[in-house]
Amino acid sequence: DINLARFYLPDLLPEASRVLWLDVDGIVRGDVRTLLSSVFAFPRGDPNALVAALVPGKSIMAQADLNATQLRTLGLHTKVHPSDLIFNAGFMALNLAQWRKHGITVQLETLMGKMTEMGYRGLPGRSTLRDSQTPMVLVMRSIKGAIVPLRPHWNVEGLAWRRSLPRESLCEAHFLHWNGPPHKKPWLYGGLGKLSSLW
Repeated sequence: DINLARFYLPDLLPEASRVLWLDVDGIVRGDVRTLLSSVFAFPRGDPNALVAALVPGKSIMAQADLNATQLRTLGLHTKVHPSDLIFNAGFMALNLAQWRKHGITVQLETLMGKMTEMGYRGLPGRSTLRDSQTPMVLVMRSIKGAIVPLRPHWNVEGLAWRRSLPRESLCEAHFLHWNGPPHKKPWLYGGLGKLSSLW
């Protein structure tokens, strides 16, 4: 699964200090250079943060189906709560310098092992065979100040499952994102209704 490659970006790009990850099920419509140059800098961003991503308001319990008992099994119960919010990992800026400093790749590998032992498979209907977003959310949520929320226009998501979106959202979008079930990707089935024409 290519999505697991993002766990290894600090090793794959050893000279890079910051990088932008974009899922293939989206279209860039804005100048991403402005984002990468500012998101980890004051006053809008934080140079010590690890990731900047859309935080759509869904909890770990609601989106990843993980409760307090399961978080305890994973050893995260003192740092992560089921009501903590997820982020969308399909469009995100990563601070690779901080990632290396915190040893995030090793933390992700360790957590993935624990999740496999626990029998956690992720939510049905993910874009990929293996849920790679949930481990990222859990690791980042376990580190105070790791996440910088992006403004919604940076990742207008849900085009694979929403029937419609406000015109303003579509017009202001810097990234149109067809996240959702693999059988509803626009290159396979034309997307949904009017939104497929955007592809």
